[in-house]
Amino acid sequence: ELFEHAYGHAVENIEAWLVGEPIRLLNAE
Repeated sequence: ELFEHAYGHAVENIEAWLVGEPIRLLNAE
């Protein structure tokens, strides 16, 4: 239960990073 919750949270963080990081890099140029 705890592992599944932590894993789900990590996946959300990774998905947010995959969306946000390219945008951040584009804005940095």
